[in-house]
Amino acid sequence: MGRPLIQAFFATRRVEVPFRTYAIAQWTVLSTYALNAIAEMTDIAAQNGHVGVFRQNR
Repeated sequence: MGRPLIQAFFATRRVEVPFRTYAIAQWTVLSTYALNAIAEMTDIAAQNGHVGVFRQNR
């Protein structure tokens, strides 16, 4: 009995890949989205004059 496979859908065709490979790819995509969101929020805060995003103003 081999490793479980999952059907992954790409733009051109459907293929079967190992579940672990699919899970790693999904995690990578979600991590990239999260990092982009953090960078976007930091950029917006800096544009609004809140340069010290992680510091409290005294």
